[in-house]
Amino acid sequence: MTLEVSYVGSKGAKLWGTTQLNEINIFENGILDAFNVTRAGGDAPLFDRILRGRNVTGVGIVNGTTLTGSEALRRFTTTNQWIANGEAASLANWLNSTNALTGVNGGLLRNGNLPENFIVVNPQFGSLGLLGNTDNSIYHSMQAQLRKRLSHGFTGQFSYTWSKNLGNSAAGNGPASDTTANNRDPRNRQLQRGLIGFHRTHQFNTHGTWALPFGPGRALLAGSPSWVHRIVEGWDLSGIFSWTSGAPLSFSSTRRTIGSRSNSNTADLVGAVPQNLGAVLVGDGFVEYFEGLSTQRAPLPNLGGHARLTGRFTNQVVVDRSGNIVLRNPEPGTTGTTALNLPGIEGPSRLGLDMALSKRVRIGEGKSFTIRADAINFLNTPQWNNPTTDINSGNFGRITGASGSRTFTLNARID
Repeated sequence: MTLEVSYVGSKGAKLWGTTQLNEINIFENGILDAFNVTRAGGDAPLFDRILRGRNVTGVGIVNGTTLTGSEALRRFTTTNQWIANGEAASLANWLNSTNALTGVNGGLLRNGNLPENFIVVNPQFGSLGLLGNTDNSIYHSMQAQLRKRLSHGFTGQFSYTWSKNLGNSAAGNGPASDTTANNRDPRNRQLQRGLIGFHRTHQFNTHGTWALPFGPGRALLAGSPSWVHRIVEGWDLSGIFSWTSGAPLSFSSTRRTIGSRSNSNTADLVGAVPQNLGAVLVGDGFVEYFEGLSTQRAPLPNLGGHARLTGRFTNQVVVDRSGNIVLRNPEPGTTGTTALNLPGIEGPSRLGLDMALSKRVRIGEGKSFTIRADAINFLNTPQWNNPTTDINSGNFGRITGASGSRTFTLNARID
């Protein structure tokens, strides 16, 4: 028997990474300020300029006096939900690319005599990624392995890995991920650094084969008649067992408060996350993962008392058992304060046990007959999908899918 304990680490530098050059700009051009004024019930001169003279469907013609641009956006069904929910980037993206009200893509900016690149760098393109060697990763692990050579009819190997995988959010996930911009804030790429999506804290694997102790020279039935020996000897039992801790999770927000082209937004943490959060709980017709957390409608922000906006407000917050707010949507112009792949919050672990039973019989000179039965997922353990982590979803904290049915196969062959 051999025990080996080692440290294994690696560092990846200058990995593929993508920067989205055409991300929505709401800062330098004043759109965020105009958005906040409009959301609070005021009138922003910038929106008067962009919409002046346009006949807004179901609202009227914007003239800057009896109907301001801000009021038109508050009443227009296409835009008022973005305003109510704080999605400044979604509104800016619409102003940049829509052909509504003018019949021409980007026509609203021209209507306001604003430059073509007022909101994005290259408006002739939808998405524009700059590929470079901007990403990096680092891996640390303690690995232990126990090997047992064949003796007393048993041989096997046991291994355990305790590790941490850090880097940019997509680093090392493969070409498809590394070349897809997915930044929380294009002005602060460091926000992407954290646990990588394929990080797993603990991994345990073992496999072994046991020659069952039946027949001549074995512990059981050694003195049985020869016909019994032919039946009970030569049986091998083997198995593969694995257990892996879950993938890191992110508390996400679908609200486009800061970007819309490649933005991956997270929620704001404003309360205490319960200890040891995350366990599969099978209820009556549902599967819950974040026991003790639930969602409810968020408190109304300052919407200037506008009835249209109040009716279109759909933001949610996550609360604990006492009703204290734990997670909320970020404010316009910000990204969430929780990290991507939040440390300590992991999805369901995966457990697997595959078994096999086989027997080999000599049937002649240099020939043998083997029969084998395999049981895949012997324990019939469900492999749960990750729970829904979007705080604005009605399924927040619910697991809506699983895989991993048990299967049996029977094989026979002559060698």
